[in-house]
Amino acid sequence: MMQNMFSFQVRRVREFIDRLYNFSTSEIAFRVIVCPTNVFYSTVFKRFQRIEVEGSVFWEHYSRVHKFFNILQEKHTLAKNVVLVVGNESIPVAVTRDKLQLKEKIWEGEIETVIAAGYFKTYGELWLPK
Repeated sequence: MMQNMFSFQVRRVREFIDRLYNFSTSEIAFRVIVCPTNVFYSTVFKRFQRIEVEGSVFWEHYSRVHKFFNILQEKHTLAKNVVLVVGNESIPVAVTRDKLQLKEKIWEGEIETVIAAGYFKTYGELWLPK
């Protein structure tokens, strides 16, 4: 049951990325971070009728990923539309990436996320969507 739910959620993310790609033009570009909510081994929750998940540990680590994403984007300036897929030892990047049907990997490596003496091995892959 959990695998089916995960597949459904990843399919919805893939459909969203496809829509963004279809709307992109030479003037409009997008960048997406695909990050499972349990990738930083923290508890997150969602309040009724709220879009974003809540959980301070998640958002602190995610902010480090986001900063690193900015650095990656500066290095790969020719890539207009990009997708960063994030994972860890328990949730490998490949589990999510393979279901997203992305085109070309342009970077892979470790993303350091350290907060309050908490360090997690977070891995990422930067992809072109189509």
